[in-house]
Amino acid sequence: MIEQLAGYMQSRCYQKMVTNVPGLIFLFRQEMQSVNVVIAMEYQEGVYLSPEQYRHMKQQMRAAFENRGVGELHAMALMITDDPETARVLCEEERFCWLIDKRSAKLLIYEHQAVDFYGLKAMLEEFLTAWSDGFYETGTDSSQAAWQGAEQDGAEGAREKRSLRETLRTMPIVTILLVAANSVVFLICTWGGEVLYNKGELLGRAVTEQGEYYRIITSMFLHADTGHLFGNMLMLYAVGAVLEQRFGRLGYMVLYFLSGIGASAASVWYQLRSGSLVGSIGASGAVYGLVGALLTLVIAGRGRFGSITLGRILLCIAYSLYSGLMAEHIDNAAHIGGFVCGFLLTALLMLIKNEGRSSGLH
Repeated sequence: MIEQLAGYMQSRCYQKMVTNVPGLIFLFRQEMQSVNVVIAMEYQEGVYLSPEQYRHMKQQMRAAFENRGVGELHAMALMITDDPETARVLCEEERFCWLIDKRSAKLLIYEHQAVDFYGLKAMLEEFLTAWSDGFYETGTDSSQAAWQGAEQDGAEGAREKRSLRETLRTMPIVTILLVAANSVVFLICTWGGEVLYNKGELLGRAVTEQGEYYRIITSMFLHADTGHLFGNMLMLYAVGAVLEQRFGRLGYMVLYFLSGIGASAASVWYQLRSGSLVGSIGASGAVYGLVGALLTLVIAGRGRFGSITLGRILLCIAYSLYSGLMAEHIDNAAHIGGFVCGFLLTALLMLIKNEGRSSGLH
């Protein structure tokens, strides 16, 4: 089964690394700054790894990929066996370790284990369905060719659906929706005059004295003119698309809005402290939070995140802050507040994630 599975995974953009251990294959796929690795092992009858051998094998795998300078490494072990009760011993303390029961062609995920691994569960279930339906016949020259032939014989519709799902999965949908929402609100403001600006801009005294806390959010979707909107949306899409891929849609959305809230809080504090009666609008505070998050990832990646280097991101930050300080009517307090929030939130998220996987493969 393992060769057929490897062929199927290769048709889904994974690459195969053959080892000198019979029945052991590494399958990996590059995802931005990280690499997702599937350690596939097919047990021969009566031959099983000991827990010590299994841990040693994991260490060798990690060392092999780290020597390639791949950045962050995510790994899932996949045990293919006709005796799942015996093989389960290796997975008793492993969160990222699944079993495939060859007899029933079923994926076994136990209570303490991860429920998914970057879409791998759906891929494996699709493969096992094809396996149980006889799409893989003994004696074929290539498991990858067998899968492709099965698709050509009657699975065109399923392939199109998979392609659509994959496209939707990788699209920065939250970022696109945020850009669209800001643009639509700007058009409404253009047609409707000052009504939304008066009701939605961030006024420190309106928030603290009149309890109009909604302004903390509404001000993030208001822009003064097309130049203001275009600059913020260009930066939002450029940075947001990268971070949405890195954190996932929910995590990215939380990061964006918490950074925006932090930026608004800093702006309110500055307005009250300085006695300013001028309100604040714009998504730039939240966008600066995304830039702060990107700086955290670059630092965590030892000076690089994808094609972004530490020198490049620091130059961008310095130029942006300098431009804000030199220009008039710029809410620098919001920029700094959003940047600091994004930086610290991402550092906290990565710390929690590292703590969570310190005892496992992931």
